[in-house]
Parts: sequence; C-alpha cells; structure tokens
Amino acid sequence: MISERRAEYAGYSTRALHCDGDGDGPTIVLLHGIFDSADTWTGVLSELASLGRRAIAVDLPGYGHADRRRPGPGLPQLEAFVTDLLTTEARTQPAVVAGNSLGAALAVRASLAGDLPIRSTIAIDVAGLGYRPLIEATIGKYSPPATVLGRLPYPQQATRGPAANRLIARALYARADAADPAVVARFAERAGDRRELALVAAEGRAMLRELSAMPPAGETPPMLILHGRHDFLVPPSASIRLHRRYPGSELAILDHCGHCPQLDDPRLIAELITSFAPDG
Repeated sequence: MISERRAEYAGYSTRALHCDGDGDGPTIVLLHGIFDSADTWTGVLSELASLGRRAIAVDLPGYGHADRRRPGPGLPQLEAFVTDLLTTEARTQPAVVAGNSLGAALAVRASLAGDLPIRSTIAIDVAGLGYRPLIEATIGKYSPPATVLGRLPYPQQATRGPAANRLIARALYARADAADPAVVARFAERAGDRRELALVAAEGRAMLRELSAMPPAGETPPMLILHGRHDFLVPPSASIRLHRRYPGSELAILDHCGHCPQLDDPRLIAELITSFAPDG
C-alpha cells in the first residue's frame, strides 16, 4: 500500500509517497527527473510494496508539491535536499538510492560524497552526459534565450492538443501509444502557454549547464546503470560514459524502454532495484 505525507528535508517542505514494507531490508529512496514529480514512481512503489520493501519517493524542491527553490544555482540546493533525505531515511542502515534523469545525476553525486549512508546506487537514463538534438535545440547551450522563446509565434497545435500530447508521450515512453494519459496530461499542463514554456526552457538550460560539470571519478558504493534504448531525450551513450567513468559499475541497456523506464515497465525496474538491493 502506498501512503502520502508531508515531510521536510534541508528546510524544504515536500510531498512524500512511501510504502513501509515488512522486512529488514534497506530503505529505497527514489528521485525523479527535471519537471517531474514523485508520481513517476507510483508503479514502482506498488511493485516494491508487493515485495514487502520499504521505499520513499519525494517531490524535489521546485517540482510537484514541494517548496520552490531559493534564488541562485539550483543544483547545490537539490544536493543539500538529497543529503538530508538520505541521512533521515537511512535510519538503522544505509539506504539504496535510485534516480531517473536529473534524479540519476543527483544519486551519482550523492554516492560520491563518501560520507552519506548509501548502500548502493541505481542511475536510470542519467542526465548531464549528453543529449539528443531535441534537447540541444530547446534547452541546450545553443538554444534561443528564454526572452526569444517567449515571443516566438508557436502554432497552437505545437503546445497543446493531440500533436503536443504525442510529443510528450514520445519523450517519456518508448512507445507513445502506450503512454498513460494521466501522465501525459500532467506534463502537458505547463505546455499550453508559450511564456510558461519559455520559463521551463530557461530553467532547463540553467540546470543542464550546472549538470555539465560532473564531479571527478572516484570511489562509489555499488552502482547499477540502466538506460532505455529508445530514450528520445538522452542517448544510451550517456550511460555508457558514466559506466566508463566508474569501471566497477554494472550497465544494462533496456531494449523496450524510453527515457522513463519506470513508466514503461515498473515491474522490471522494481525487480532490478531489489536485485541490486537485497533484503536483509
């Protein structure tokens, strides 16, 4: 059973979705990607609950139902939040941290800290190590400034309606026709206004710029790297680069998944996480 509660980490109030489990295994901490929320992990949480595992997914600051981030660089704020989250939720033994996209980058950074209670790390379609042309054109370093994007005369069908929904579905899933309409609607809510799109692009570009400075290679807890072969936003080469950076890591390319494998196949992702985070 999945429960919802309010929680606070590093001074940010947030929403937490969690299952309490019935075993002695480590807590599994789930981190979502940019512009996403804890809802992306609902299917995985249900699977973990059925396995009797304790897990928690939270809205990161600035997303979902969490407090907004403060002015200034966002990455240090997110890192401080994750540090407090892991320290709090580890309880009596180190936690397992799994993240998708931005969440994967945060999980890797946390695992490199060296002093956090992390048992193992699962990085899924990691952000910060390369992007598809769509991302480079919209929020990459060569994309137009937000002030320009806000004035561009987008046709209405480009930001709302079936065509926009198909693009969102394709960005998240391996197959757009398999997308959950509720998930697509959640992302489409911000896509109906070009000024809002400009703000999204500006934030995305700032975050990508901060993520581009990946920390140097170092010792990490056991790390499993997963990547959807049909990722429309980040190519598998990004996860291959991460694997080469940390030679002790394990890498698996998921043939039937896109940018958010937790949406394409929550059961598989739950099984992979638990196999890399054995109970007891």
